[in-house]
Amino acid sequence: MNINLLLILFALTISLMAIIYVGLTRKKYGARLNIIFIILIFLFTGVLHNLTRFLATQVIFNKDTALILWKVSLLTRIFSLIFLLSLNSYVLEYNKIKIVPTFLIFIFAGILIGILFNANSIAIRQIGNSYLYLF
Repeated sequence: MNINLLLILFALTISLMAIIYVGLTRKKYGARLNIIFIILIFLFTGVLHNLTRFLATQVIFNKDTALILWKVSLLTRIFSLIFLLSLNSYVLEYNKIKIVPTFLIFIFAGILIGILFNANSIAIRQIGNSYLYLF
């Protein structure tokens, strides 16, 4: 079995276990909005992003489909950053925490959006049984 597939299955299992745990212990996390953001972070980062990133690197798809999957992977990363940023701003509102991580997340999300919407920013090369993406 491919080691990448094992790592993806491991990440999916941990993410699904975390979603179930958050659902079962939701009283510990306070407001319903916190619970929703935490579950969405695990869903987008652990499940959707890892799955689309893995599928995008496999040669079972043609290059156009793989590029679409790679862009979907970038979109799920952007959404997970948005949910993380929303949860971070909620925590910042009620606690005295420095705002530097928020700026770093904004910068990273901006870079991803720039890569995603620039027409020729991603090049694909096939190496063996997987695709390599160049920015």
